[in-house]
Amino acid sequence: LISAPAGSGKTTLAADLAHHASEANVCWLSLDNGDSNLQTFLPTIAIALLADSQPDLIEIFATGQIEARQAANILINWLDQSAHTPLILILDDLHLLTDPDIHAFLDYLIERLPNHVHIVATTRYDPTLSLARLRARAELAELRLSEMRFSQQEAADYLNRLLGLDLPDQLVDQLYRRTEGWIAGLRLLALSLAHIDAAQRAQYIDELA
Repeated sequence: LISAPAGSGKTTLAADLAHHASEANVCWLSLDNGDSNLQTFLPTIAIALLADSQPDLIEIFATGQIEARQAANILINWLDQSAHTPLILILDDLHLLTDPDIHAFLDYLIERLPNHVHIVATTRYDPTLSLARLRARAELAELRLSEMRFSQQEAADYLNRLLGLDLPDQLVDQLYRRTEGWIAGLRLLALSLAHIDAAQRAQYIDELA
């Protein structure tokens, strides 16, 4: 579970995980408000997990005539019988799924997934899933804002080494304190500072709201 506010780098982190998961198959599901309906979500997740290998099963999901638990059991059985190459399902922007029926479906699915299947969810706030139960079983890894924030050294590397702003330590420290290591804030301020004369940057930072 990657849970942090907007602009914290959640999707970037998940994409980096997908890029480096060379020994696993990765299914990426970019969610939007239109997916927050169980009958819409079921065929969406079926297509993500089954790809083109099971057109008959996907057709069953697309009809909308299948119950949630039956759908979950079909997916679980298929995943259990398929090749046991590690599989990672990434649910990006899970906070957009507000339908309680979807959360109940995901709880049931997660509870019974084969060991080679893993779910990575990015969200702006915790979903109403059985997270406490997963924590108690040591089956949940969590990354939150405290882990997503840049350290002061990371901020300095980003601003000076990567973006080439050549800011003195005092200004880097001011920017870091103003943004609290929030990468989107650092990025937006860096874009502004790139167009400001070096002699005026300290005044600009002092006058920030």
